[in-house]
This record gives sequence, C-alpha cells and structure tokens, in this order.
Amino acid sequence: MKESCEIVIVGSGFAGSLLARVLAVLGYDVVLLERGTHPRFAIGESSTPLANLSLERLGLRYGLEDCYQLATHGRWLEHFPELRRGLKRGFTYYRHHPNQAFENRGFDSERLLVAASPHDSLSDTHWLRADVDQHFVRQAVGAGVDYRDRVEVTSATFAPDSALLKGARAGIPFELRANFVIDASGPGGFLARELSIPSGLRRTETRAALVFSHFDGMRLMKEVVPGMPEGPYADDWAAVHHIIDEGWMYSLRFDDGVTSAGFLISPRGLSSLALPNRADAATVWQTLLERYPTLATIFADSTPLMPIAFRPLIQHRLTRVT
Repeated sequence: MKESCEIVIVGSGFAGSLLARVLAVLGYDVVLLERGTHPRFAIGESSTPLANLSLERLGLRYGLEDCYQLATHGRWLEHFPELRRGLKRGFTYYRHHPNQAFENRGFDSERLLVAASPHDSLSDTHWLRADVDQHFVRQAVGAGVDYRDRVEVTSATFAPDSALLKGARAGIPFELRANFVIDASGPGGFLARELSIPSGLRRTETRAALVFSHFDGMRLMKEVVPGMPEGPYADDWAAVHHIIDEGWMYSLRFDDGVTSAGFLISPRGLSSLALPNRADAATVWQTLLERYPTLATIFADSTPLMPIAFRPLIQHRLTRVT
C-alpha cells in the first residue's frame, strides 16, 4: 500500500495531536501516526501558568474552543467534566529528613507554599493524560486529520523535497510519502535515530532515575501533620514536592482522589540506598518510604493502580533539533 500526504506527524501525545489539528484547520493534508492506542498512561501530568496561557492562545488563534475551555480548572469543570483532572493552585514544598517525622513548627516548619492563581476557577490543572490525550486525538480526527494507530515506523528516507516512511500497521507493511515530517514521539523518537543525530546528554548536568505509579487511598498531608498554619490554598491541591536527601517526590492529586506520585532519585541517592543488584521498582519505592516516616504514613493505606515502574534515567537531550 503506497500513499502520500503533505505532512506526517509521528506520535499522538497532546503535542502531536494538537499540532496535527492546527495544521488541518489551516488546510493541510495531515497524517498522524501512533505506535500504540488510546487511552494510555503518560508521564507529564501537571500544567503550568505559561502552558495554560499557550493553550488558551492556541484556542483563540485557531478556533479550538476546547483548548480555551481546558486552560483553567473552572472552565474545564463547566465544559468538560468527563475529562479527569486535578486542581493545581500552586507549588507546595516540604523538607523531610531520614528517620524523622515531619515536624509542625508553625511558620518555622520546613514548608513552602507558592501560589500560582488567586482562586480555584482560574487555577492550573493536573491532566489525567489518558483522558486528555485521547480527547485531543478525537478532536484532531474531527478536524480532518487522518489518524492511524498501531503503527511501527521502521525507516525514513529523505529526498530534497520529500520523505518516504516505511513501516507496518497491525503487521501490514506500508509506505507513506510526505513533503514534511514531524517527530512528536518523545525522547525515544525514531527520527533522531534515522538521521543519526547524536545525544547531547553529556552536556546536561542533571541526572535522575524515576520510580512512580498512580495510587488510590493516599492520605493528605494536613491529615498526617494536623494544625499547620493556613496558607493561600490547601496544601495538597497543588504540585506537591517532598524534598529528601536522595532527591524529591512529586505528588499530583486528581479531583477523583487518585494521586500520581513518583520519586526522582539522583545517582548518589540511588547508590546510598544499598539496594541489591536486581531490586525491582516496588522494592526501591518501599525502601524510600521506610526512610521517611511521614511519607510512609501518607502511603500506608494506599493501593497502586498500576505496577510501580522504574526508569533509570529520565533526562534526554539531542545535539540537533531540525
């Protein structure tokens, strides 16, 4: 099967699907290729004020009403209550010390609240990416994008005015010629490999492993450490950062009570845990909780909604973008 189009985008996360939709609105013939299927889990769930302003601008500029409505928590609830999300009023920080419970010392506590919005209706959001990414793909299809999932792109050959992609969809080989190719498939993108673009990671000083999952039944910090002074927002309705010696934990609470949580661990922090060579993700997770009593209490009655996962390195960097 041989076909052609003006633009092909590889990867249907929210970046790929939003771009495909904008291009379709502008009149381009766009094919959007996806290796997996939707809905699916994805890391990167917490929006920022600047990200929401960008989403709002996209909505206004290209007539994408849903993008405008999803740019604040209040409009999201009013127009798309079926898409799961979490209230993010700001950025909360706690400093924990090994084998010590977090101490409530009033305003002298090792606690920092950074407000990002004046009230809930204008607040940022945590995105339940399984819902949001699938929504943006459906909207792209409605705008005329040719969306194809279960696609594995195996090669890309470039001529001066076009590119030829080869691969298979559900095991059936295909060839697709395009005038322009966009790789939105993430850090493991196929295009960088095809063009032999070297990694630039050695120029990036930060290194972190990640152990993470979604959890049900997590307790709130105000329940575990009662009586802390009131802040400009409820502590847990934010991007919560638990700072530890080995790195830090993020905790993103969705409105339905599910929480996305993960430890970012430095190489030094990982080695300090003295784990066996074949320690699994759940062991790494439990070892960290046991070192920090307050975190252990928060998660004591929680249940992971998917297997706890481990990624040895989450940073990525290329030496060439286009």
